[in-house]
Amino acid sequence: MNILRENIDELNAILTVQIEPADYESRVDKQIRDYRQKAQIKGFRPGQVPLGLIKKMIGKSAVVEEVGKILQESLEEYIKTEDLKILGEPLPVHTDHIIDWEKQSEFEFKFEIGLSPKIDVEFLKELQLKEYGIKVDESIIENEIKAHAHRHGEEVLTEVSVDEDLLKGTLTQLNADGEVLENGLVHQDALMGVHRILDEEIKKTFIGVKVGDTINFDISKAYTDNEDVKRILDIKDENYDATLQNPYFRFEVKEIKHWIPSEVNQELFDKVYGPGIAANEEEFKELVVKDVETVFNQESYFKFLYDTNEQILAKDVKIPGEFIKKLILANNADKPDTKITPEYLEKEFTQIMNYWKLELVKSHFVNEFKIEVTQDEVIESAKIDIRNQFRNYGITSHISDELLESYAHNQIKNKEHRKELYDKILDTKFVELVKQHAQVEYVEISRDDFYKMLEIQK
Repeated sequence: MNILRENIDELNAILTVQIEPADYESRVDKQIRDYRQKAQIKGFRPGQVPLGLIKKMIGKSAVVEEVGKILQESLEEYIKTEDLKILGEPLPVHTDHIIDWEKQSEFEFKFEIGLSPKIDVEFLKELQLKEYGIKVDESIIENEIKAHAHRHGEEVLTEVSVDEDLLKGTLTQLNADGEVLENGLVHQDALMGVHRILDEEIKKTFIGVKVGDTINFDISKAYTDNEDVKRILDIKDENYDATLQNPYFRFEVKEIKHWIPSEVNQELFDKVYGPGIAANEEEFKELVVKDVETVFNQESYFKFLYDTNEQILAKDVKIPGEFIKKLILANNADKPDTKITPEYLEKEFTQIMNYWKLELVKSHFVNEFKIEVTQDEVIESAKIDIRNQFRNYGITSHISDELLESYAHNQIKNKEHRKELYDKILDTKFVELVKQHAQVEYVEISRDDFYKMLEIQK
């Protein structure tokens, strides 16, 4: 058995695997003898079937199977021994030659391989990045406390509407003259948030109204978002255009609902963070500050990761594009519902190459610096996500670690979710590696300036 390598260029090569009878005959003979011991053929006792008959029955399939195994094993061993950093797996080179398994005793197979580009740590040292520290000022904390108070407030019925109120009433469709439209839409339990009305003149007509009052208005001017209109009128997509041919409606007020924020007291502290976690307003504020810092740190992290990826993409990292196309097509060939076609790859080629470039660079340094993600880290990441989900649902009472552990283990049974968690942790570790080697400038910035920068970046 012999393997030859022909280097097409620094990123592409052809491997030729030559297999001779000496490589497979003993394995084929063993398979035939093993089969003979188990074969049950009429007229022969077990183990006494003539070898010639067994060879005639399974000889060809045994050769095919053993040659296939040797081919796989030899390729893996060669790639490992030669320390080749290949992309995906070797791809068979298709030729016009058809193997005659009955007559041939020597076999030759050719495979294309794509090689990862050579990268060293200087690559990271050339990156010039900024790490943003978003300042947490007093106004941000005050607004966050107000948001908590609003979130945990209560709804009451009131007599006169103001800007933030929710009005419940009957919507009746009108014609252009302000009269009830024959066979028009009537919605008895419509809900309208005054603050969501975009037209200022129409909004004014909904402020200061009482139960029993009626307002005529053009709903297409009041709301520019079609989804808002469909929700308020309780109509389906297919009925939208026909209904809005007459956009005039009369709203009769039945109820005025007013939201009263919670007081900033121990009851609020317990609702937000759980009983006894914050014993006073100072401790509550400290927890709010910590939460805001966590959010800002996440946003700063994503900005740093984005900038890192952009700089990597801007660098001249050569990758075997044509091989990658073939690899993607081969991996999707057996999927009947795949959208991956040669035409699709050509159309999305730049985006696909960018993805591969980022993955190759990241994978190189992950392997180079022996970065690993442990099962415990995946579980811990899942637990953090679950705890945050509970918080978002308003469940703030103490959740036992055993319960979180159970939920986390259930979550990572899903392969896709486990991979998401794994990739997230790996990205975090890669970012830390970049910070250690790249040229990084720390910049303090206000929240507003940071968000303006992101808007410009879009």
